[in-house]
Amino acid sequence: MIEVMFELVGHPDSGKSEVRKHLVNTCGALGLTGIRASGILEEYCEAEGIELSDRASYAKAFKKMNREQSAASRILEKATTPYVVLDGNRYPSVEDELKEKVGSFTSIALHARLSTRLSRARGRGSSKDISAGDIWQFYCDEGPEYFGPNREDNNLIYLIETADHHINADGPIEEMNAAVEAIVLPRLLLAKATNPTE
Repeated sequence: MIEVMFELVGHPDSGKSEVRKHLVNTCGALGLTGIRASGILEEYCEAEGIELSDRASYAKAFKKMNREQSAASRILEKATTPYVVLDGNRYPSVEDELKEKVGSFTSIALHARLSTRLSRARGRGSSKDISAGDIWQFYCDEGPEYFGPNREDNNLIYLIETADHHINADGPIEEMNAAVEAIVLPRLLLAKATNPTE
């Protein structure tokens, strides 16, 4: 069972993956492991022969996968330690189920301006995130992820607004990592002290 889970939420290229990797590197000795939500979907699609070409195809494939077995239960199965940092979830229904099934759940929202996120996306050359080098197009491409009408739909706005903690992710990556680590590390240490056999 997962005793402690940290969920990193934010718009595309807000820095979630960078923070997850940093936390695993710095807190791995305490048993913290990382899970990328989109990685679970990609593994499913590879096994099923489903092509993921854009955000619409991701959303369609997620609904199919979730009908067969809930994404939350897949995440729980993927965990190899009691302490997990998750990034990339876009679905309130997944968060709801995880909150019910893990011992302690903390969500952390990363806030970065559109211009910052576009610069990061350009820097890693993601064709999935940029239809053109135009900031307006970048905004339009991610629009469908903002306001899903149901809890089973994409709804980043809800997940971000209801997060337990909010971090400014516009500055240097090192500052963002340090701010999140200041939230995560004390909780991990407390969990280790409470469960010394873990």
